[in-house]
Amino acid sequence: MDTQIELGQFQRWMSAAIMHLGTDNQAVKSDEVEKEIPWSDALKFIKPSKTLTQIERLGLYRSMYILRLVDVLKMDFPSIAYFLGDDYRDFVERYLQVYPSRSYNLNNLSYDVPNFIKTAPNIRRREFLYELASLELMLSHIFNLEETPVLTKEAIAKVSPEVWETAKIVPIKAFHLFDFNHNVNDYLEAVQNDEKPPKIKKKDTWVAVYRRNYKLWRLPLSRDAYNMLSDIVAGKSLSDAIVNAIEKSREPQEVLQKQVFKWFQEWVTEGFFQKIET
Repeated sequence: MDTQIELGQFQRWMSAAIMHLGTDNQAVKSDEVEKEIPWSDALKFIKPSKTLTQIERLGLYRSMYILRLVDVLKMDFPSIAYFLGDDYRDFVERYLQVYPSRSYNLNNLSYDVPNFIKTAPNIRRREFLYELASLELMLSHIFNLEETPVLTKEAIAKVSPEVWETAKIVPIKAFHLFDFNHNVNDYLEAVQNDEKPPKIKKKDTWVAVYRRNYKLWRLPLSRDAYNMLSDIVAGKSLSDAIVNAIEKSREPQEVLQKQVFKWFQEWVTEGFFQKIET
């Protein structure tokens, strides 16, 4: 008598067999696959072709699944793929062993790449690669956030002068600040422009990542600008942020006082903020 296989049971078996990251033989004999349908029973409904055995036919589906995940991660981490070169496929397969895909939404697949780089053995230039992955992951995350209205110069002009001392400026949702120890932003810029990336080196780098008009942007910042903007994002009043930036700066006070207003004007123009809280 033929073995009766329910559709749902077959779907679970097929999913488990395709997503197993060992060899084809290891997949069909793994516990999670065998518990759905033993391989001896599966052979009864998987037919060989003229050129392929039963397990080779299953292997086609399995290889396409892995290639799809390799491509998805490359879309989110083009600079990581460039850096790793021929080792990229092996990197992805190692990553999937630790963080397998568990969601129908492939946007979730990339979330743990920085964590993997931070903890996995045999990672070249680990600190640099961790920062590069963190930057690329945030770009992907910000791209999927909702667009929020931006603060206009006209709205700022309506704020009374006495209010500014305690006013807080709220950033848009699609915004993030980075403080790096390597030249990751320069490296990413070169890869995106199909240029040869610069030599990897330690370099204190500050970058604002944001989306404006449904396009991603990165704005390099000075240390002083980063300190001031960090305080604003943290919810400090604009006046406190300015005072703190001046106190922390190595620049003469009169020089920085002129700079902070230029920075604020640029940030408003770039659409960093959505509203003023008084």
